[in-house]
Amino acid sequence: RQLLGAPEYDLRLNSPLDGRFPTLPEGVRLIHCGEDWLRLQVEEPETTNPRLLRAALEQGLDVVTLQEVPQSLERVYLQAVTQAAEEDAHVG
Repeated sequence: RQLLGAPEYDLRLNSPLDGRFPTLPEGVRLIHCGEDWLRLQVEEPETTNPRLLRAALEQGLDVVTLQEVPQSLERVYLQAVTQAAEEDAHVG
């Protein structure tokens, strides 16, 4: 998790957002959104995802799925290379 950062989740809805943006609980950050979905970064999924689902339902959003977005090997590699380069820059 240190290398990749907080995991990302897709929240899919049964109907369009129609310009509504839900209030997100602490520890959740909106990354992207579409007509009927949100891409979120979640700091501690084990404790935050239940609060996220409750908040969405309380705001009248019909949740279809909440699913973790898999990390691609390319993204993992690029993040590792970037982190190594940053560490080298601080040492040198």
